[in-house]
Amino acid sequence: MKGYLAEEHEDDAGRACFPEFGIERENESYRLPATRPERLKAVQQLLAALPTHGFYQKKYGTAY
Repeated sequence: MKGYLAEEHEDDAGRACFPEFGIERENESYRLPATRPERLKAVQQLLAALPTHGFYQKKYGTAY
């Protein structure tokens, strides 16, 4: 998702959408949460955001 957002937005504007996809800043990087319950919530959030941004039909969209 980070790659798709980088393609769609110039500069670091894609990072502003990371929370919508459940991606959080951890130390110096952005990733899904490490603990299983929080990661489950983040994946559900990510799946809900895919159609909003039109990523659901891409290679790493909903089917993946």
